[in-house]
Amino acid sequence: MGADKVTKLQGQIFEALPERVSTVDEFDDQTHTCTADAMYKFINSSSGEGLTIGLEGSWGTDKSQVIA
Repeated sequence: MGADKVTKLQGQIFEALPERVSTVDEFDDQTHTCTADAMYKFINSSSGEGLTIGLEGSWGTDKSQVIA
């Protein structure tokens, strides 16, 4: 099923919605930009050993926007 294709399956209509990353942090306090900048600084200052970072949050809290 393609990105913008509408499909009818078993009487139900499904539409695949592509995930599009925003290029602008539209929050007044620049929440996503501040978080991304802090993560960037942390990663660059790490010892160079393996590093795992987890973003925790409920569904729809824009975790994907921070890492994009």
